[in-house]
Amino acid sequence: NLDRLPFSIRVLLENALRHAKSRVRLRVGEGVFLVEDDGEGLPLPLEALARPFLQGEGRRGSAGLGLYTAKRVAEAHGGRLFPCEGPLGGACLGLELPKA
Repeated sequence: NLDRLPFSIRVLLENALRHAKSRVRLRVGEGVFLVEDDGEGLPLPLEALARPFLQGEGRRGSAGLGLYTAKRVAEAHGGRLFPCEGPLGGACLGLELPKA
């Protein structure tokens, strides 16, 4: 159940599930979460997608606030949201949080 996950991780997983062809992968390291899919990748640079109410062309089904809010929450806690590369060939976004 994705509702039990922290907000920013849930947003990344929901986006990946929405845009994947068939595969989504979550990799977890020390303070770093990488979410990747086998979809078509990011339609715009992350900085553009992380603006409020902005969606990539042809990408409907949300208000365009998820990545914006996830980025703001991460930064408020001293972390960051960043693009990454993964072997699945689609979008890959990372969330890094400082150690507690």
